[in-house]
Amino acid sequence: MAGVNLLSFLPKSNCFFIAISILIVILSNTWLLAQDSLNHKKDKKFVDLIDTMLIDKDRSHWSVRAVASYKDNRFNLSNSNNTLQYTPNNRMGIGVGMATSKLIVDLILNIKSNKEEQTDRFDLQGNVQIKQSLLMVQVQNYQGYNVRNTATGEPGTFRKDIKSFTTSLSITHIFNSNIKTLSSIYSGVNRDYKSSGTFLAGIYAGYHLIKADSSIVPESSKDLFNQEAYIEQLNQFSIGGMGGYSYFIALPKNFFFLVALTPGLGMNFKNIKTESLTYSPQELWELYLYINLSLGYNGSRFYVELSDENLWNYSPLGNGNNGLMNATNLKLAFGWKIKKLNNSSEL
Repeated sequence: MAGVNLLSFLPKSNCFFIAISILIVILSNTWLLAQDSLNHKKDKKFVDLIDTMLIDKDRSHWSVRAVASYKDNRFNLSNSNNTLQYTPNNRMGIGVGMATSKLIVDLILNIKSNKEEQTDRFDLQGNVQIKQSLLMVQVQNYQGYNVRNTATGEPGTFRKDIKSFTTSLSITHIFNSNIKTLSSIYSGVNRDYKSSGTFLAGIYAGYHLIKADSSIVPESSKDLFNQEAYIEQLNQFSIGGMGGYSYFIALPKNFFFLVALTPGLGMNFKNIKTESLTYSPQELWELYLYINLSLGYNGSRFYVELSDENLWNYSPLGNGNNGLMNATNLKLAFGWKIKKLNNSSEL
């Protein structure tokens, strides 16, 4: 299974143009490789393998879909008594997409309101399943955050200068090869399915950057934090292992529920620049948690899905300060199958 979600970019964002340029280069090189592979057996086998993994030629497994989403990429800075919460604006989006038994692609654009300051954002998420290994990739670039101290209850302010860039990669092994994937459910490959579960184990790596023109701690909260928390730039690289469980529950009348819980433990290496000093915290450990909840209906001609994906990273920043990053993707999808499915369990 593979999936891609392009979310929330503004024309001002250079990341969009960079991503398009990279995509053109990749597609050009892929085309040249495909041409050259006609004369080389090894290359042809590789192209055939990619074709088998990602391309479903059975028209009965294809569908088009309308999508609405709530996308949030926030982070917190805290000490023992106070928590500063940094949240972006214009988090709602709508779009269209397509799905097969091997691929889900959604293009989602932000709904912008003149009533609030706008967050410039670019969001790319994707996953591909090769046999019993699931590869997940994430790239996020945000500029413009609301800053609020949750302990004092003050309304907070919007900081256009605060930027956040995150990229991550995870590889998860699925021990039970019979576990259902969302793409196979939607395509109708297995409509007469049974409940099943599997253990999960894997590794992850990521890079996170926070940058601002001045301290990310607002003036109203500076007396509540030490100078080491007056961060102007944070660079963090993480690597770790994870393990968990995923379970698919087949409900009556073609309804289903899918849950995946994957906690992890890792190490991160940070460099922090504040208003007056630069330091690298000695605390290297971090906590990782990924949760996916999906509830849906899969009929012979259409399907509906409500899913909630959450990813957390918690780590100490030294000197009594802590950091927490949370990426949330709440999505509602309505899909229409190009070819109506029969009532048989194997199609």
